[in-house]
Order: sequence, then structure tokens, then C-alpha cells
Amino acid sequence: MQDAEVFLVEALGHCRELGLRVGIMCCVVGLARVASSQGHFERAARPFAAASESLDDARATAEQGSRLSDAQLNAAWAAGRALSLDEAIAEALAVE
Repeated sequence: MQDAEVFLVEALGHCRELGLRVGIMCCVVGLARVASSQGHFERAARPFAAASESLDDARATAEQGSRLSDAQLNAAWAAGRALSLDEAIAEALAVE
């Protein structure tokens, strides 16, 4: 787990420099998972809660910047939630 923690701290620094809020939250969740796996459950709970709030913000951001109707956005959101991790990675890398 130490390698994961080092990688996540480095990635977090890059995301902060670039102002990538969702990337920051992904790193925060990863670090919380590391803390949890080491038995630091209370330390892990706070970042998980913060990330949960930020993910709610991600939905609001998607709604605000979208040219989709509510029905289209809801359908796309539901389809995205059904993706496996590998499928989500492929979708993310396909963005132009």
C-alpha cells in the first residue's frame, strides 16, 4: 500500500496545481482507502465524506454545463453509473 500512497500524494499535487477538482477528490478517496486499509477508520471517514459532497458537485457541474435535456442527462448519468471501471476509463480516454 505504501506505493499507492506515494503515487496518490504525487497525483494529488499535480491535480492541485492544475485545479482539477474531481481529480483532487479521486486522490482524496484513494488516500482514504489507504488509511482505511491500515486501520485508520476515523481518519478515512472524513475524506470519504468530503469526496461524497464533491461528487454531488460533479453532478451539478454536469447539469450546468450540459446541452442535454434533463431526460438525456439522466439517461447518460445512469449509463455511466452502470459502467465497469475499465469501461469508465475507456470512456474517459475517448474524450477529445
